[in-house]
Order: sequence, then C-alpha cells, then structure tokens
Amino acid sequence: MCPVIRRVATRTRFVLLMHPKEAKKQKVGTGRLTRACLPNSEIRVGIDFSNDSRIAEILGDSRYESVLLYPGGRKLEHRVSAPAVKPLQVLVLDATWPSAKTMLTRSANLRNLPRLSIDPAAPSRFRIKQQPGELCLSTIESVHRVIEEADRVGEENTDGAHRVLLDVLDALVKQQMECASDPNRGGYRRRPYRPASERTPSKKWETRKFFLG
Repeated sequence: MCPVIRRVATRTRFVLLMHPKEAKKQKVGTGRLTRACLPNSEIRVGIDFSNDSRIAEILGDSRYESVLLYPGGRKLEHRVSAPAVKPLQVLVLDATWPSAKTMLTRSANLRNLPRLSIDPAAPSRFRIKQQPGELCLSTIESVHRVIEEADRVGEENTDGAHRVLLDVLDALVKQQMECASDPNRGGYRRRPYRPASERTPSKKWETRKFFLG
C-alpha cells in the first residue's frame, strides 16, 4: 500500500478510536490507512475511554472544538466558518457498527460530546465488506466525506488532495479481490468476493439497533 499513500495536511484534527478487535485483526484496516494519510491525526485503541488519560488530554485541548462523528448530529454547514472559529477535532469510532455502539455506550466522555454527522455522497466503495445499510461507510470513507464537506463550507482547503483517501481504499479493495481470486492462494479465501448486489443481507441487521439516539 505504501506507493499509493500520500500525506494530506488538514486544519481539522482526526482522532481515530479503534476497537481492540480492529487493532488485532485488521493489520491493514482503513483506520490505519487513514492515519497514514493524515499527519494531523492519531489512533487510540480501547472500548471504554471514560478514564483514558490521553483522551482526557485531547478533549481538554482548548485549541480545538471536539465533536464525535456519529449519526444524528449537526452538519458542517450549520457551523459558523470564520478565522476566529476553532478548528474541529473529530473523534471517529473505528469499529464494526455493533462494536461502535458498545464503545459509545461505555464511554461517558464520548456520549457527552456534540455530534457531527455526514450525508454519504454515494454508497460505500468498500466492496469486500458488507455494510448493514446503504448509508453506512468505512472509516476512511467517512473521514474523506468530512474533509470533502469541510472543503465545501470553507473549513478546509485541500484542493482535492483528500481524494487520496479513496484512492488508497480502492487500492486495498483491488489487492484483496485479486488475492481472493488467485487459485494459488488456497488458504486465503475459499471463493472470490461477490458484488454487494448479489449478497444476502444478514438477518441480524433487521432487528439490531445500530445507532444510539
């Protein structure tokens, strides 16, 4: 992935809160790839961040306005853009939807944060993963969308450089699909990935409530 990754400077700071399962199993997950592209970001691994000293330090940084990226929050256009306004510090839950819900339930300091939400411009490009809904995006796509909206409302000026986040995701997906289709990699995957339109949605998504009000 290294040849595809390019660094993009942002005024907005991103704090990626990674579930331990993501940290352990996803060695090249989209959270780590996001961090690799954005110098103004960091990763913190855990489930309950209520007493996490680093998160307390981050939330206490008066240079930024801290928000949690989560459904049901305000949009960027509702924020007054002016030079005097503090840049945003966006905390992002890097986990599966059920695990993200658990992280938010246990972390009182996250539940108390103002929420920022985004409207996806298109369905997820993360074709090797099945999302629980059409509006659900991977971590790297969500961060890309935040920067895209920030550019639109004048919070950022990346001049399109943030597009590299999607390029990196596309490269990851292409690599994984090629490996899955290679008959010489018998232990990699039993069959190639199917298009999202041909997959049967999991029954658990019909009854689970993924988002907290």
